[in-house]
Amino acid sequence: MINTYNNASNWEEKDLIELIDGSIPEGKTIEYKSQLPGGSDDEKREFLSDVSSFANTEGGVIIYGLEEVGGTASSIPGVSSSLDDKTILAFEQSILQGISPRIPRFESKITQLANGNKVFILSIQRSWINPHMVTYKNVSRFYMRNSAGKYQMDVSEIKEAFLKANTFQEQIEKFRIDRIQKLLSNSTPIPYKMQNNIVMHFIPLDSFHGYIDVDFSANPQKYGQLKTTHDIVNYYRQNFSGLASAVVYKEFEYVQYVQYFRNGVVEIVDGDDLSKNPDGKVIPDILFERSLFKGVSAICKYYEDCGINPPIYCFITLVNVRGFTMARSNYNRHLSDTEVSQLGIDSEILYLPEIVINDLSNEDPSKYLRQPINLVWNAAGLPQSTNFNSDGSWKHSIAYL
Repeated sequence: MINTYNNASNWEEKDLIELIDGSIPEGKTIEYKSQLPGGSDDEKREFLSDVSSFANTEGGVIIYGLEEVGGTASSIPGVSSSLDDKTILAFEQSILQGISPRIPRFESKITQLANGNKVFILSIQRSWINPHMVTYKNVSRFYMRNSAGKYQMDVSEIKEAFLKANTFQEQIEKFRIDRIQKLLSNSTPIPYKMQNNIVMHFIPLDSFHGYIDVDFSANPQKYGQLKTTHDIVNYYRQNFSGLASAVVYKEFEYVQYVQYFRNGVVEIVDGDDLSKNPDGKVIPDILFERSLFKGVSAICKYYEDCGINPPIYCFITLVNVRGFTMARSNYNRHLSDTEVSQLGIDSEILYLPEIVINDLSNEDPSKYLRQPINLVWNAAGLPQSTNFNSDGSWKHSIAYL
């Protein structure tokens, strides 16, 4: 059955037929339109109010070219066979220019029908920066949705939406700082003694809304042995918060742990690259950057497997790094060249700004990680990482070796 939270790019005619066969009604997360949006001002405002209402509520999908009877999907005549990417681009530009703040994520697709016509599918993710306002032609209106469709928000609902957005940001920041303090005070899910650490927190938007409850009891081994920043995982256990895994060297020396929380949050703490370097207080550039790439890639796959939807907030924190310099490295631990920075980092803790992951596909994470990586190089007195190509992609491989 079609899932209204899937990317529109996943949908084909057979999925639309299931809507009819299942007598799926319109509602909070799905709406049917027999025709494409028109070109008049009123029709454009109607289109933008539909889109913003999904972003301001739970997200969902609008299907153009599907007819309904009494609100229930009835047939798929489609729209004009001449519908093309240029037309869709115009709709997307309208969304970007007519709604404020800009909606961070939506997906669109043209689906070819067997009858020769086409269907336009627009999938809108619930936004983490709502409420979004329709601003086309100097109109300033906010919309939400309920089971009956969209409606204009009143003053109290608008105020509540702004308060919730601020509360969510505060919850995330509080959680992040609290977890770092627990690490510093050795209140960790496993015995952990590494002092210099790379910490990654992944926080789905839905985590603090009570929408996620991961059940680790069914198959703890599957998640416990998930590779993240390390190539091996040789310990895992269930705990009160969810499930913890670790990399253990000889004599039970833990060099990395991952805590999977039941609400979907993931915490990775890795001290191997920073705490055990024989050359002292240095950040081995390739090893450090590859750890971030591997962590993002692995956790995106984890969220896909769990059915947890983006957006995902990712926070990277470097702990106890005052005096560290940046150094050349290779894929092994040993430095292959002299240090490239002489200035040491002047902060004990680097709280890097959040990354917002909108796509869980196996794309190159460079678009998310280049900025925070460059900030670490800046902290070490250097202008930017030298490990990226001119097109922004990373020069090296993140494959497990």
